[in-house]
Amino acid sequence: MTAPRPASLVKEQLTDLSKVRESMERHGIADFASQMAMQAVQNESARLLDELRAAELLESGHDVQLEFAGDPVVAHSIGGRFFGLVLFELQETLNAVAQVRSHSPTSRGVLPGGIVAENRLLLAQTFASSFGV
Repeated sequence: MTAPRPASLVKEQLTDLSKVRESMERHGIADFASQMAMQAVQNESARLLDELRAAELLESGHDVQLEFAGDPVVAHSIGGRFFGLVLFELQETLNAVAQVRSHSPTSRGVLPGGIVAENRLLLAQTFASSFGV
């Protein structure tokens, strides 16, 4: 496995690839070879965007990134009730996993305070996406 690349390097490559795409569009992409080359540029752009998201997450120091797309998202907004329910269920899942990993099962389902405190979700920032936190 290779070490992750810095976000700044990935951004540079995205900028360079954008220039290539713009040049291709100016010169036309009517023939089959040009269309395949444009498809390759678009695929590489998508791959680099995924790599950039991962690099930025690693550099941010945050542990997780949530991104919402589809029906719940309208104009980069999301309903508070839906968002709250997703966060609630995610927190409950994290608590359950932490309890299993700590080897401290409870008979009545009440989690020890330490598990809850050590595994609480904190909203750190939002980012550009359909809707992302």
